[in-house]
This record gives sequence, C-alpha cells and structure tokens, in this order.
Amino acid sequence: METPLSLQITTDMTQNALQLQMVAKTNVGKVREHNEDNFIVTSDVEANWVVPAHPYYNPTNGSMMVVADGMGGTNAGEIASKITIDSICAFFRENIAKERPTSERLVTAIQYAHQQILEYASLNPETEGMGTTVVIAHILNDQLYVAWSGDSRCYLLREGKLLQLTKDHSYVQTLLDEGKLTKTQAFYHPQSNVILQSLGDSERPPAPDIVVETLYQDDVVMLCSDGLNSMIEDHTIESILQSPNEELALCIDKLIKAANDAGGNDNITVVVNRVVKGHTSPSNDNGGNNTLPNPRFQTRKKTSTAMWVALGMTFASVGLAVWYYPELQKKWETKPINTPPPSPAKRTDTVVTPNDIPEVPIPISPENKKTAVRGKEPPTSTSKPSPPPTDTEPDDNSTSNGSPALERTKNNEKEDSNKHKNQKSDDKSNDSRRPTPTEAAIIDEATSPNTDKSQSLPPKKSSNKPNPNNLP
Repeated sequence: METPLSLQITTDMTQNALQLQMVAKTNVGKVREHNEDNFIVTSDVEANWVVPAHPYYNPTNGSMMVVADGMGGTNAGEIASKITIDSICAFFRENIAKERPTSERLVTAIQYAHQQILEYASLNPETEGMGTTVVIAHILNDQLYVAWSGDSRCYLLREGKLLQLTKDHSYVQTLLDEGKLTKTQAFYHPQSNVILQSLGDSERPPAPDIVVETLYQDDVVMLCSDGLNSMIEDHTIESILQSPNEELALCIDKLIKAANDAGGNDNITVVVNRVVKGHTSPSNDNGGNNTLPNPRFQTRKKTSTAMWVALGMTFASVGLAVWYYPELQKKWETKPINTPPPSPAKRTDTVVTPNDIPEVPIPISPENKKTAVRGKEPPTSTSKPSPPPTDTEPDDNSTSNGSPALERTKNNEKEDSNKHKNQKSDDKSNDSRRPTPTEAAIIDEATSPNTDKSQSLPPKKSSNKPNPNNLP
C-alpha cells in the first residue's frame, strides 16, 4: 500500500541558488502486515510539512527530509517512528529562529525525539521495547547536512556515481570496517539487521553522526529505510537513478518494484530530491561559480602531478646513466680479469695387454747385461764366435789370442761378473718380485744372441767391446 503526499507549495524563491524537485513514497512490502516506516518532508521548514508537487526554490530556512524505520513489531514500532517525525517537526518549528549551527540542531532534534519515545513508553507499558532508526537531511543554501542513528541511509548520486554518505550503526558494518567482510558479503550476511544504536533504547541512548556535503547541479539526494538497500544492491539503485530525463516519481516506483521483486521482506520508504538548477560542479569543463573543491577533481589533479614527477625521475635516471657509462667502461677495461683456476685433469685408466706393447730392441752391453734383468742370468755359450771374414782388415787396436793384454781383459770380465752376481743376490734380498711374462719376453729377446739363420754373414761385433789401447 502506497501513501503518496502531493500537496503543492506555491512559494516562489527565485532569489536562491538551488532549484529542487522532491518526491517521497512508502510501501508495506510483501511480508509485513502493516507499515512501521514513516517519513516527513518539507520545502520550507516554516511552512507546511508536505511533499511539493512541482520544482521549487530552496527557501532561506532550507528544506528538510526525514525517514524513520520503526522496530518492535507487536510492541508498536510504527508508533515509535511516528513519534520521531512529529517530534523533529515540532523541534524545528520552535527552534528555527534560534541562532544555532545546523549540525548541532540536527543532533539535538534526534535526541529530543528519543526522549519523547521514552516518555510515551513509560506512560504506555504495552509499548515498552519499541524503537526506531532515523535519518535527517537538511538542505540549507547549497549545503547538505545529514544526521542519522541506526541503519537508515542517505545516498548521493553525482555524475552518474552513487555515494553512500551515511555509515550504518550495525554489527555487520563493524565487521566491514575491520576488514573481515567485503561489501558483497555484508549485503548477504544473515545478521545484517542487528543494529547497535536506535531511538527508544533507555540503556543505550543514540549518538548520531553528522556529514556535510556541497550540492551541485544534477545531484540527486536519496533517503531510504533498510527495506530498500537490504533487498537490492547499490549498483541496482545507481542504474535506476541514472536516468536524467525520467520523472523522479517513476524512479521511485522502479526502486520499490525492484525491492519487492527481490522478496519485499521489509517495509520500503524512499525520499528523493534532485538539484534541478544550481552551481556547476568544478569537475566539469565549463567551470562554475562555486569555489568549494570537488574530491574527484582533486584526485585527478594529484594523479597528473604524480605522473609528471615519475616522468621527470625517469629522464634524470637515463641522463645519469648515459653520462656515467664511459667512466664505467674505462674501469672495466683496466680491471684485471679473474680467470678461474684450471680444473684438475681427470684420471683415465687404460688396460694394456701384452700384445699392445711394441717390440723395441734394447741394446745391452756386456757390462750391464746382467744388471738389466733381475733374477735371471743370461744364457752361457761354450762356442766361440766365428772369426771375421778374411776380406776385412783387422782393427788396429785388436790383439792376438794368448797376449798378456787379452788375459788381463778376461780377468777384468770375471771380476765384473762376480760384482754383478753379488749385486743380483742383493737385489733378490731387497726385491723378490718376479718379472711379468711380458717383461720376461722382452728381456729374453734382448739378451738372446743376435744370430739370424737367414743371413750368411756372421753377426757384427759389439761396439761395447773394450779397446785394448785403453787397458791399463
């Protein structure tokens, strides 16, 4: 069931800067049997508190919007919300002429409504435990003053972006501030209806918060109970309010319909006020006569400054690198190069068989023939070597058999042979190793007499034969 108020205010305030258009509606929803929400609006605080039917100029005392969401069910939650809006209306009518700051006046009005609820509950015990949330928006000149207690909200649509000006006094909002929940998780949290302060609680009196915002042309201010923002998310509200040429009454109808389509679990109340004519936002290119800064404009300016600073630091770094590179190159050319030490050679074991050893003749003289082989004597031969051929001339140093020099030579050979035998016995005592078959074969071949049956000539005499002229 909707309760539209459409009385027309004909007061013309063309001398004010802002021209406003206000619409308000409430709906019971699909679950509740009765509506516990209440609202009150006025285009002039000193005039009748009704919804203006046409756009109006904001008067000197300003215009006001109030939404209250009653709690208590059978304990008369709708009575608490009704007492709240009536008390705030009466408070402003009585205190409008007093010189008091607007923010302080809003807080005092909420506290006054709280006392009125407590007095009514004390006189009517059947309503004990009733309470309500409340949000107030007072537009004075081009300033928007908002005060609230509980989870009723105030939104601002500026340049197509929806901003939530109020912060819920609820348990879920506390978790959101602590970073334990995301905004989406908070929307679907089962305890989103648990509030931390309200009007009518004797143990915890309300402590309203205040926010102030400058209004510009085409700004849209919206107040609502949690029956709207608990059913549809902010992006849905934003998309519906973004229609600039659509009537505000149609926008409110779409918002209420979307909430009911989502379930309609609670009463739904929406109040919208659009700035039809006013100061131009500083973020627009055409400028404006309002000197108050826009937060989005400041952010864009800071971003540009940071970009130029980063670009300058980049160019400075490149220039420094180009200037210092030749110096570094000189240092690199003069600096000795530390080469790593060579890696140790790897050991390679190769197996060699006796067949792989080449046959190399080893010339052995009579003096060292016995010492060349350990543990084996050279073969003795009783036959004398054949005489040299007749056609060869005898050596000048040679002597005939039976000469004294030849006998002395034989004696010397015997003495050498005895020395070699003694040395062989010493070698046996020191080293008992026997020669390998390969070594024995080489030694046998080297020590065997140099006779070849295929040759007709006798073997040549050894060049190591002692010279008779050198004998003593």
